Amino acid sequence: MTASLTVVGSAPVTNYNRDQIDLLKRTICADATDDEFALFLEVSQRTGLNPFARQIFAVKRWDTRAGRDVMTIQTSIDGFRLIAERSGRYAGQLGPFWSADGREWLEVWLDNEHPPAAAKVAVLRSDFKEPLWSVATWDQYRQETKQGGLTPMWRRMGPLMLAKCAESLALRRAFPQELSGLYTAEEMQQAVRGGEVDVLTGEVMPVEIATPKPLPPLTELRTIGEDRKKKVWKVAAVRVGELIARGDLAPGSKPDTIMRDILKAWALEHTADIPTKQYDAFEALVLRWMPGMLPEEMAEAGGAF
Repeated sequence: MTASLTVVGSAPVTNYNRDQIDLLKRTICADATDDEFALFLEVSQRTGLNPFARQIFAVKRWDTRAGRDVMTIQTSIDGFRLIAERSGRYAGQLGPFWSADGREWLEVWLDNEHPPAAAKVAVLRSDFKEPLWSVATWDQYRQETKQGGLTPMWRRMGPLMLAKCAESLALRRAFPQELSGLYTAEEMQQAVRGGEVDVLTGEVMPVEIATPKPLPPLTELRTIGEDRKKKVWKVAAVRVGELIARGDLAPGSKPDTIMRDILKAWALEHTADIPTKQYDAFEALVLRWMPGMLPEEMAEAGGAF
């Protein structure tokens, strides 16, 4: 069985074989129903975004009205930029700019003690007379942990994350036909704090979020068997090859470069220690691992901490 993904512009048509479709269902679309998976492929086809390049991905969120987890489709900011570029009408941007009071706007934010109150970005279109500006405020989009503190990414790179939200808003306003109903991960993170995503409209609906049940300790979970240990090493080998080809890793790099990094972040010693219930998350993390990835980001991907 194959599925064709026709992309926009001059990019080639991508054909997925059965193994690739199975890999998508186990990782990027883990736990998606058949209908949700079909919808994901349809949106990927419409936008021309490559899920294996992490330009588009699926996230499960609790839907109070449905009484179950529902898949929402998110894109990366690179995916938004790519769609805008392929339109043939994208003429660049102005900004980002940051402000503490909404009156004075700065080209760079250097205050490590206080986050900016807002960020703004303008998108230029060849058929627009004026730049189209969008503003994202810190209070609207910052992401917090359950304890009320900032998540690692927002703590370390808060101004950059806020600028991505402003850019996403501006790109969607400038290209409504191409980006309607699509939201970036940075935008959607605030939905975890304040509401649920309407899968039909993309709007964030305020709801009361129940505290999720904690996972049992890692030591109480069954660990993966030999077949899966071998498989994850093969996946790591493929990922290393991709990174070497792109110049992100030195020639001769081995799969254990990835495996050691993720295992350390997950506080595990060996692949045999990977819990069965977290295997899919581990494999998905291997597929998107990059040199310099923060340990906190890797840990959060598997719920190891």
